[in-house]
Amino acid sequence: MERILWGHVSSVKQPMKFSNVAWAVVFAIAIVALLRFRPVQDANAETANLLSPESGMRTRIVNYPLIDAATGKTVKLSDFQGKAKAIYIDVFASWCGPCQSLLPDVKELHEKMKDRGVLVLGLNVFDEWEAMKRDVRENGLPYPVFFDDGKAGGIGNLLEANTIPTVIILDGKTLEQKARWIGGDSAGERDRVFRELGVSTN
Repeated sequence: MERILWGHVSSVKQPMKFSNVAWAVVFAIAIVALLRFRPVQDANAETANLLSPESGMRTRIVNYPLIDAATGKTVKLSDFQGKAKAIYIDVFASWCGPCQSLLPDVKELHEKMKDRGVLVLGLNVFDEWEAMKRDVRENGLPYPVFFDDGKAGGIGNLLEANTIPTVIILDGKTLEQKARWIGGDSAGERDRVFRELGVSTN
C-alpha cells in the first residue's frame, strides 16, 4: 500500500518539477533574446569616440577600402564627407536574421529621408560576396551597399561592430560618430540626432 501510494505521489510530483524547470528555462531564454536583440545605445566611451578628431583610429577607419556592391569599385567613407547632413550606416550580413528583419525599415528610412540630407548606407560585414549580392538583389535595396572582405580583421572589427545589426549615425560634415545602436535604432533618439545635425524629421 505504501509502495502504491509513494509511486502515485512520485508520478504526480515529477512532471510538475520538470514543468516548472522547463518554464524557467524558456523564460530565461526569452529574456536573454530580448536583451540581445533589442536596440541598445552603445555606452562604451571608447567605442563612441572611434571617429572623433582625436581618435587614433579615425584615419584608418574613414580610409578603409570597401567594395561598392553595385559597381565593384573601391570606395571609402571619406568619399562621402560633406555629401550629406547625416550619414546613416546599417552594419549587416546576409546570414544575420535580425539584420534581415531590419532591412524593410532601413529601406523605408531611405525613401523618407533621402531628400532631406540623410545618406543611408549599408555596410556588409563578415559575409561572402555572392551571398551579399544575392541579398541586395532579393531585398531590392535602393541605397548604396558596401562590402568588406576583410572578415574578422576588417571594418566591422575596426568599428567594433562585432555584434550585428549595428546602426551608426555620422555627422555628414565631419564624419564624427553621433550615435550607435546594437540591434537596430531607436526612432525617437534617431530623429533627435538627425535634428541636431540640421535634418528635418517632420
